[in-house]
Amino acid sequence: MANKLSPKHLQFEKHKMKVNLAAQTLSSSVADAIEFLENVMELPDFTDSQGTVIFCRTIDRLFDMLNSRNPLGKGYKQPLRLNTQDIWESTLRSTADYLLSLKTDTVPAQLLSTHPRKTFIIGFVADIKSTIEMAHEMLSSTNNPFKYVLTYKYSQDHVELFFSCIRAQGGWNNNPNTLQLKYSLRKMLLRNAVTASKNANCTEFTDLTTITSTVIPFFHKRKHKTPLLDKDAEEEEEEDEEQPMVELLDQKGHSDFTANILFYIAGYIVSKLVKLLTCPDCITSLTSQPSTNPDQDCCGVRYNSAAAASAFTLFVNNGGLKIPSKSVFQIIEYAELVFKRNVCKEGKSISNKKNLKKTMIMSVCHHFVDIHQVLFAEHEDINERVFEDEHRIKLVKHCADQYLTLRLFTYAKRFNANVVQKGQPSDRHHLTKLILFKGQ
Repeated sequence: MANKLSPKHLQFEKHKMKVNLAAQTLSSSVADAIEFLENVMELPDFTDSQGTVIFCRTIDRLFDMLNSRNPLGKGYKQPLRLNTQDIWESTLRSTADYLLSLKTDTVPAQLLSTHPRKTFIIGFVADIKSTIEMAHEMLSSTNNPFKYVLTYKYSQDHVELFFSCIRAQGGWNNNPNTLQLKYSLRKMLLRNAVTASKNANCTEFTDLTTITSTVIPFFHKRKHKTPLLDKDAEEEEEEDEEQPMVELLDQKGHSDFTANILFYIAGYIVSKLVKLLTCPDCITSLTSQPSTNPDQDCCGVRYNSAAAASAFTLFVNNGGLKIPSKSVFQIIEYAELVFKRNVCKEGKSISNKKNLKKTMIMSVCHHFVDIHQVLFAEHEDINERVFEDEHRIKLVKHCADQYLTLRLFTYAKRFNANVVQKGQPSDRHHLTKLILFKGQ
């Protein structure tokens, strides 16, 4: 549901020092998903979850205000300025009051600020009060006052990333001795920059480009080709797969939950294709055009092709999401059926066919050609335009290519996690010292 939740976020016991996991869990995207599942989908598992939504939005807002790093930031990510002191100071103080008012669900209720697990509340309140006092002193100084304050600049993320770089120099050994620390510091000084690992506790927001950031291609062609199958065996395999393929592709659409997800992904694909295409008619036909009826508002009913599947996209849209056209959504819906048949085989391994993605793209294109369905009718019809039909076919190929690439990547990532790790989290964080000092 348009968030970054993964098994690491759910099984966080062995990743308690990962700040980025906490920030991604208590985020506005998670709050939007919970609120949508409660109010729109009306799922019983999410009944009375308004308190969780408020808590996630409050923590997300506090994270944004305490990590402002762009002078041109908007909303809660904007820097602290003197002319907006009343706004950000009242917001921070109200957030501190909210955290101090949280209580346990026991009888009698106890304030969390006095509970043994009060650390996060005391830490946040201390950060809020320190930020207010420091910003007031820097912005109101009589000698060279600051124009604005970026709170990320004096956070401890920089120290965390620096320590992460030192640990990464030793490879498997993340507990260096004094001599290893000396050479690690020397190596980082010679590299002329400090670049943290993507698996560090904190996320690096500053873009650093160094001479060591050259990407080395690790991929190579397969040396041994797949042995050729016997012709009769190949024909039998095609016959065995033909009937299940027909049965799957004859399904009437998807569930409401899946349809909402596919519509959201279709909008993401449209935002990608808009940057790649040059034909103005193609770009226009990718997005849903609002109707000209003045009686309709600017919500989802204003869009002619926005069906019930657009509920989630319109629910989380703050003006920056693309609303795909009906043709794009139909292509994505059918591409999902083709993907499930060719890749997501129940009880079987992933297909080892060559050029699997190209085969699925051609299946999508042949489907819409065989049923004689006119897609992208918004594309302007001009007799002098020789490549009119070619444009529409290319749009189908582009949409299918973008979706299947994204789908294959995410499915392979999940498949590897289930096969290599057998669905279990890594014990490296939990047994790190035991592994390092084994035999000593």
